[in-house]
Amino acid sequence: MKKTTGFKLDNLKQHMEKTEEQWRQRWDLLSGKAKKASDKGLSILNGMVGDYLEEKGVSIAVQMAFYFNHHAVELNQRSLKTVYPEATGKLCVLVHGLGCTEGVWELNDNPHTTYATKLADELGYTPLYVRYNTGLHISHNGQMLAQLMAELVSVYPVDVEEIILITHSMGGLVTRSACYYDSQVEGGWSQKVRQLHFIGSPHLGADLEKFGNVVTNVLNTTPLPYTRFVAEIINMRSAGIKDLRYGYVRDEDWEGQDPDGLLRNNKDTVPLLEGAEHYVISGTVHEDSDSIFSQFFGDALVRKYSATGQSKQQQHHLPFLPENHKEFTKILHIQLAHNERVYEQLRLWVGAS
Repeated sequence: MKKTTGFKLDNLKQHMEKTEEQWRQRWDLLSGKAKKASDKGLSILNGMVGDYLEEKGVSIAVQMAFYFNHHAVELNQRSLKTVYPEATGKLCVLVHGLGCTEGVWELNDNPHTTYATKLADELGYTPLYVRYNTGLHISHNGQMLAQLMAELVSVYPVDVEEIILITHSMGGLVTRSACYYDSQVEGGWSQKVRQLHFIGSPHLGADLEKFGNVVTNVLNTTPLPYTRFVAEIINMRSAGIKDLRYGYVRDEDWEGQDPDGLLRNNKDTVPLLEGAEHYVISGTVHEDSDSIFSQFFGDALVRKYSATGQSKQQQHHLPFLPENHKEFTKILHIQLAHNERVYEQLRLWVGAS
């Protein structure tokens, strides 16, 4: 009888331990999803009015940093060695777009699988993810990214041999801005950049923002108080969003200008980073890339001409090589950041170089 009782108690204890572990795993999963949802909501808010939040010193304004498992990484050797115990001299830095976090890169909704982690497994790159306040001027974020990268290189646990930058949407403009500002410094980190990948980046601007600019100007010319009120509300959208109208990447593009003036392009194009290879990925809403839907809507937010920098005005044209461009049909704008077909193309470019 005693042996039977002891056996039952042991079984009960094992069952309780197993149940406790299951509940712990469920809690970790739920808390992780809650943190992810909260971060996403804050990033959307920052994208809309992040410049205002920053100006007023509101605590929910996102501060630019490298992130790992939803937490900012301290830039010192001890912290970097802890977060990246197998750090290599080959860095793969991912920069997200408007209103997003590093979660936009997750393949199949798996936080441990992204373009960068797959490149880490297959080609030995160390993945790093930038999170930033997308409501700020693109040029301000560019300058902060330039400084952040400089700090990273100075305290990185091993010598940095090369850097690959994979960017999505607005992130491509922020990255071009960062490279521009760093290139003004002798011996800067941008000299270590081997490749830049632009995924759905509006180098010549976003048509949706241009449309918003036209709408607010029309509303302001209507002699009705409520239409002007609506225009004022719409014009409260962030500086980052307004910079997307023509793809501003320098302070000089917007300083001293009326941000709500009707379709005024004040941009001087920044040249591509010398010594680096540039690659472009675009998407289409339709399976036929030549259809009217694909030509007019692009990936639903960015059209091909803007993604590839093809402008009839020479001062705005970007000389991306045609062979370094790949278009994916029936893949929408956000999906471009986490698609297996897109990864295979990135893998091909990175591995072949």
